[in-house]
Amino acid sequence: VDTELFMPGSGKSKNGPLIKIFFSGVLDSKKGVLLLIEAVKQCCQRGVRNFIVEMAGRGGLEDKLKHMIKTYGLDDHIKLLGFLPKNEMIKKYQESDIYCLPTLREPGGGAILEAMSCGLPIITSDYGGPAISVTDECGIKIKMLGYDSYIEQLADAMELLVNDGARRIRMGLKARERAEKKFSLEALHMTVANIYGQMTA
Repeated sequence: VDTELFMPGSGKSKNGPLIKIFFSGVLDSKKGVLLLIEAVKQCCQRGVRNFIVEMAGRGGLEDKLKHMIKTYGLDDHIKLLGFLPKNEMIKKYQESDIYCLPTLREPGGGAILEAMSCGLPIITSDYGGPAISVTDECGIKIKMLGYDSYIEQLADAMELLVNDGARRIRMGLKARERAEKKFSLEALHMTVANIYGQMTA
């Protein structure tokens, strides 16, 4: 990830009492968008309402998501943004407080690295690329134990980070630190140079 391009914003807790959770990706079941809607519903049922989830992307489930949002009465808590170009994506990362990608199939996870580079704490699945990219210091990883269990864990993670500003800031700082040390272009160049050096020694 280009850590010079994907930079933290001007500071956390910038949204006042309203915490912004950002999702980006294709709007299909593999990205966990249905799980996310259900978790938002569960949070609201628990009385956690001082947040909004902004979802960037297009996909085959867009109409279904709109229907669920309307049916569940979540218009004040979920906003579908559609496709965003890179400059607007970076701005959204910087304006947000939490990045959430409840993906069910993710070999890499480039968007997670971008969010980490922007200093966001991460909520994602303990699976595939995200399981390696995200540590317990910089995010919360959801165990893949079944549909209902995942939704409950996801709602728990959202509630925890929405209500704990100090934890959000601490995890966000660790996320930025990890992005710089492990996933930056400079870190990549150093890794390649070390491998080349070992091969030619």
